[in-house]
Amino acid sequence: MSLEQEFRDHVLYTQQRFREMDERIDHIQQMQAENARQMAELIASVKALTTRTSGVVEAYESIRGAAKVGVALQDICIWLAKWGVLGTAAAAGLKWVLDHSPSP
Repeated sequence: MSLEQEFRDHVLYTQQRFREMDERIDHIQQMQAENARQMAELIASVKALTTRTSGVVEAYESIRGAAKVGVALQDICIWLAKWGVLGTAAAAGLKWVLDHSPSP
């Protein structure tokens, strides 16, 4: 093989390698563009999900507030019933004492 032929083979080999690298770079650029598009879709999906989730969180907070009010009302009713029962028992005890005490 002559030196000139070796040089031509080397040039052809180098040109082939450059074409392969160009193809790889093109493929990487396409993949990067696809990744960017998918990231934009993901961001839009997360944004929509966040909007829907905020409504659920607001509903949860509203229900939780209503439950707190309900618990407070139950506590008041139990307190009134407890003191009502104690008052009734005291009145019944006082009446019994008055009914069974000797008259002057």
